[in-house]
Amino acid sequence: MRYAILSDIHGNLRSLERVLADAKLHAAEAFLCLGDVGSDASLDLLRRVGAQLLFGNWEVSQWGYLRQDNRAWVRDLPPMLSGDGFLAVHAAPWWPDVLRLSRGSRARAI
Repeated sequence: MRYAILSDIHGNLRSLERVLADAKLHAAEAFLCLGDVGSDASLDLLRRVGAQLLFGNWEVSQWGYLRQDNRAWVRDLPPMLSGDGFLAVHAAPWWPDVLRLSRGSRARAI
């Protein structure tokens, strides 16, 4: 599997569009985003291309700036992604206690 791994977009939609286009030209089969997406528009685009996401510190501290639908979606993001012999995290592989969901700190397999 050929992955395009993205992180720390911080709302820069124009650059995200260019990176995704370049990744497709290089035959990326899947997109992984390691958090800090930073805007509704960037989240919408990543959702449209089927990217697998995990949360970063931006999603934890700034999620209140997102639209309600994206807030709900971000609240269900895993702290880790694993697959094909790798484990991906943004900074720390767990949700802060105040945001912990029933899934706990388990990785989501992709």
